[in-house]
Amino acid sequence: FIAANNGGHNHHGARVGQWIEGGVWQNAADDTVHVSGLVMSILELVSQTELWLVSSGTDLVARTQRGNLALSVGDELQFFDRRSGIVISQRRISRIDPSIVNENHGTHIWLDGDVGDVVPGHIGGRFRFNASVTQVYNFNLTSNQFVFRNNQVRNGRRVGVLYKGDRALIENNHFEGLGGGAVEC
Repeated sequence: FIAANNGGHNHHGARVGQWIEGGVWQNAADDTVHVSGLVMSILELVSQTELWLVSSGTDLVARTQRGNLALSVGDELQFFDRRSGIVISQRRISRIDPSIVNENHGTHIWLDGDVGDVVPGHIGGRFRFNASVTQVYNFNLTSNQFVFRNNQVRNGRRVGVLYKGDRALIENNHFEGLGGGAVEC
């Protein structure tokens, strides 16, 4: 497998981690493998336990299936203040109304407790960014239990494996000629 002019493998918002083994990766123009969760924004804060979420980025699923953030009752959401680097709260989804998607393609959810001092708004897309808006991550959709082993990664512009999830196994790989680190978590 040879990647050029873009990243090699990008996985965002998967419930189950990818298993990548025995591959050869050459000349990726961005991260060779980038695994993370979908960043969401609070479109509207109805109350401390009821809100509307929307995708914050240019994720393909969010663009093509408006309002479908693949959320499930019981999923654990983390509310993060990027400016301070502090987790505001972690709450579980207690209810989702999938039949209602508002004109801004938001998803209506309820939480198991108060969300805390969050800032609603849209974080932005590819070329604009509002760091004051609270970022929301779904811990259940960060490609948990990702495996990357017995691979060769050569001459990539940035990072070999950029992993922003929970429970990864990265072993017995060979990295050379990268512009960034071999593995960043």
